[in-house]
Amino acid sequence: MDLILFSHHQPVRSEANIIQSLVALTQHSFHLYKPTASKQDIASILNQLDEDTLKFVVLHHHKDLANDYPVKGTHRQRHELTYKRAISCTLHEVTADTSMLHVDYAFFSPVFPSISKVNHKPHQDVSRINAFAKENTLPLIALGGLTPNNISLLEGFSGVALKGAVWQSNLPEQVVKDTLSRIG
Repeated sequence: MDLILFSHHQPVRSEANIIQSLVALTQHSFHLYKPTASKQDIASILNQLDEDTLKFVVLHHHKDLANDYPVKGTHRQRHELTYKRAISCTLHEVTADTSMLHVDYAFFSPVFPSISKVNHKPHQDVSRINAFAKENTLPLIALGGLTPNNISLLEGFSGVALKGAVWQSNLPEQVVKDTLSRIG
């Protein structure tokens, strides 16, 4: 099972150093999710990352920066039909048709009540979400409310993604290590 990490949606002190440290642990996609950041803010973060880290970065905003930096790719928003180098998208309903999605993987969110977004709760119970994950051929990544303590409740997912559990911790690297030890 893969572990994918998201950035905090707001600026974080020493963020580039933390991102590099976390990516070194996971060696997997790191989603740079900054909905209110300017293009210059995103470029500033990217400028501080080494190439070993940049190759794991997936941009959610200011995607044209993917033309200027050797990032892994971009995340497709719901309103976008397609975008150059889109490798992921997000689903929110178990009724979603994944057959026409041209991405490497999709997030299913939220699986549990969100840690980082107030009142962002699943529309269905975890057993129905697990059944949806098992039915799909597109790799699904669980997102929303995940912690090292509840990932054992998941079935059928290709991976898990963490955001709030990491960024609201005083020890983000330890959260990642604990999660990696539980997903094998």
